[in-house]
Amino acid sequence: MYITRTICSKYSCRHAYNSFNSSWKIHFRKLSDQSPSLIQDCQTYLNYCKINQVNLDTPVFRGTFYELYLLHFLQDYLHCRNLMKVGGAYDNGIDILGKWNLNHFYQRSDVFKSAKEKSSKIPTTSLLKQAIEVSDPTTSKSSISLENDINILVQCKNSSKKITAKVIRELTGIYYYHINGGALKSPSATKTLISTHYLFLVSPTRLTPQGIAQLDQSQIPIIHMRIDPLQHNPNKSIDEDSVYKLENWDIGGQLYSIYLNTVARKLLTGLKLELQLEALIKQTFLN
Repeated sequence: MYITRTICSKYSCRHAYNSFNSSWKIHFRKLSDQSPSLIQDCQTYLNYCKINQVNLDTPVFRGTFYELYLLHFLQDYLHCRNLMKVGGAYDNGIDILGKWNLNHFYQRSDVFKSAKEKSSKIPTTSLLKQAIEVSDPTTSKSSISLENDINILVQCKNSSKKITAKVIRELTGIYYYHINGGALKSPSATKTLISTHYLFLVSPTRLTPQGIAQLDQSQIPIIHMRIDPLQHNPNKSIDEDSVYKLENWDIGGQLYSIYLNTVARKLLTGLKLELQLEALIKQTFLN
């Protein structure tokens, strides 16, 4: 069983195919007029493609469908929330924006710690040092909430090419543009913004050796995830509408690896995030 069945079934609009009364005609007419850049789930996008006779064998469809799938993957497995797909002609290099609930991982981190690690002091470079969930609220000056204040910027690259050092360099510029709002900020303000803004790079392919080196040299927190795209199951092509039903896209969508660069690892020290994410990879394979 693939993880796609768990992730996306609740977003389906499959009843639209079983009725042709006037209310559904109105629904389809509205959908045909809707901009695809505003669609936020896989099934609605498939409905849109059917009504507008969109060619499903194009880079535009594959890229958009990949982004929508990843939005719900991040929500269901990485405990991200308030996610919005913003990809399009004016996305300024970012496809998905939202929040990341790191408190979920913090609450589970003791399970993955040795006795020595549990008694160790939190490094000054760790985000936990500033987190209100970790410190004594009566004495601490901590100001960052692991649950509410962590932001993610996601770039999705559904390509057969490996991620190169050039891509990482471009992402660094995109990152600073977004967190600074295009304006210059003081070094201390930028440092705080960096600790609460994480760049996710998601692709079906690995990084090149030079890409990994550039990733670790970067001064911003970057997390690369290798997730393959969903594919339509040809064994479920029982009629011409089968390709527009999300439950028939049950091949792929697998998480293979997650890599945290040096800055991300330092900031997330104490969460045992890498061990928790390793468990997540095993979980998705079992599903």
